Amino acid sequence: MIHIVWSPQLLFLWLEDPFAMFPGTMMMARGIPDPQQRSDLVAYLKRASVRSVEEE
Repeated sequence: MIHIVWSPQLLFLWLEDPFAMFPGTMMMARGIPDPQQRSDLVAYLKRASVRSVEEE
């Protein structure tokens, strides 16, 4: 089993092409080719995860 520490940079790469990063896996999404959309999503997830931790 591979243990991955997800950084914003790694998430950005994975969102571009999940199949290339993890060949042979089954994914529901094909990726997000637009760099701005990936950046926006990573920023949103970062803000949402900070709020989630602050609420606990």
